[in-house]
Amino acid sequence: MTWTLALMVALAVEVAPTDLYQSGLDSFNVGDFAASIQSYEELLSKGQDHPAIHYNLGNAYYREGHMGPAVVSYERALQLNPSMDLANDNLEQAINRTANKLARPPSTSSFRKVYFWHDSMSVKTVYAVALITWWMAWGLLIVRIVKPFRFQRRAVALLSMVALLFYGSYWVKSHPLSIAVAMGEKVPVRFGHTNTDTIHFELFTGDRVLIDDEIDGWYRVETATGDRGWARKEYLIPINPRRRALRSYTTSDSIEENPSGLL
Repeated sequence: MTWTLALMVALAVEVAPTDLYQSGLDSFNVGDFAASIQSYEELLSKGQDHPAIHYNLGNAYYREGHMGPAVVSYERALQLNPSMDLANDNLEQAINRTANKLARPPSTSSFRKVYFWHDSMSVKTVYAVALITWWMAWGLLIVRIVKPFRFQRRAVALLSMVALLFYGSYWVKSHPLSIAVAMGEKVPVRFGHTNTDTIHFELFTGDRVLIDDEIDGWYRVETATGDRGWARKEYLIPINPRRRALRSYTTSDSIEENPSGLL
């Protein structure tokens, strides 16, 4: 599948305004990735927040050679549509082009770990299931008043449990982990939150970390390998908010010609 076809597959009818979206596609197809980035960033600044926009923006950043913004864009696309295979595949390709090739940091919350099964489901889907099963449970309770039947209590209890489980899933998805991406060739991570503290380790462009605290312009971060420390906020960009512009975070890192297999 070519890049052009991959972009068209990602297009959804609700993306608007279509002229600006098409401008991004056209610029990408002629190799003007900077103009393509500008079009998609403008769409986001106008309040558009669709996985196709973030996905295409990630493709443009990748082809321009900026791995950090590309990783952020693919992550944002997957946040909106966890089952978007194109974004997931391209994210893996982008991570493979980074220096550390760090995995995404896992959740340290036991509550979040319970919901490992919902990764491929969207926020709308889990909310719909929760709402439907909740009203079904209430419907059975009303029917029970009029005409009781066997196993009715068990059915109500089961539906209520499913509803609560999916409401919990909805909460988790509505409060995503505070993941940030490194935006510098070498980002020092220190033992403390001052410039005089000793450097513990370094992050590289495209590395993803979990933010678990924030003090005076510093993030306390944790990597997938369990390393923890403090990094300055200007060297990291959170995946949320999704409409935050990425253009000012591009770095001078460069890549070879587009690797085969990248959509």
